[in-house]
Amino acid sequence: MKTLLFCLAFSLYSLQFAITIPQLDFNANSVAPKELLQTLTLDCSVSSSNTSQSSHVHFMYILHETTGVLASIYKTQYNAVTQDKGLTSAHGTLSSQETEDSYLQLTWASPNVSQTGKYFCGAHGVNRSGAEETINATITINVEKITWEDLVHSFLNLHKDVNEVRQIHTSHKPDVIVLKEYIEDSMVTIHKKINEVKESQETTKQDITRIKEDLNITIASIHRQINEGEERQGIIQQDIMRSNAILNRTLTSIQTNLDEVITNMTQPETCNDVKSSEDRVVVTLKSGLKVMCD
Repeated sequence: MKTLLFCLAFSLYSLQFAITIPQLDFNANSVAPKELLQTLTLDCSVSSSNTSQSSHVHFMYILHETTGVLASIYKTQYNAVTQDKGLTSAHGTLSSQETEDSYLQLTWASPNVSQTGKYFCGAHGVNRSGAEETINATITINVEKITWEDLVHSFLNLHKDVNEVRQIHTSHKPDVIVLKEYIEDSMVTIHKKINEVKESQETTKQDITRIKEDLNITIASIHRQINEGEERQGIIQQDIMRSNAILNRTLTSIQTNLDEVITNMTQPETCNDVKSSEDRVVVTLKSGLKVMCD
């Protein structure tokens, strides 16, 4: 009879302990990811699946056995704080709702062998009775070195993906061609305006201002077309960005040439070209020589 009562009391104690201590789940998308080829994600969460628990987590962390603390999050923080520069992302949340999980997640896009080892996740909180609770979990990761076979397999997959992108790109190619033709025509127009400025030494400052305004309108129109192309053709964004970069470099060069032309046009060749109400002025000629003109 005493033995039966002891077992019953122990069972009740164990049940109470199981209810008050929340569950900590610590998982990885792969415990043996391939070095540089496969993403490594660690996810640590305090489960709320047990509706009887009422523990509120106010601090979580993940650390490596040799590196130390990798990331942590406090109740007063909106984002996880990371101390590992190699991490691609670190985020989490500490929920105040009993029906929502608290979690901390770390991701390495290209893990290396230094990520091999044992990881620890810890969570600190307050239970129903107001007592402090600490729960921990561990997981061991072994980042495998890549082999020649792995590289070949990765290359084949990449080649397949590239072909799929090319097929999609081909289906949208007419729009890209139209956009490129518009850019090329605009470049011809801009160069033509620059040549007109260079050939005509009688161009006034008002004409120069008008030309620069026309250039700005043309440039704005080109950028607007590029932005519209980016919105319509998300899959060819890289191609448009390259075109945009080339365009910006070209426009910068053109703007520099235009400024040089304006400077040369406004600088006199000799003192006879100087117009001033003063009897004597110091001017800089086109040759770069600074002289005094009467």
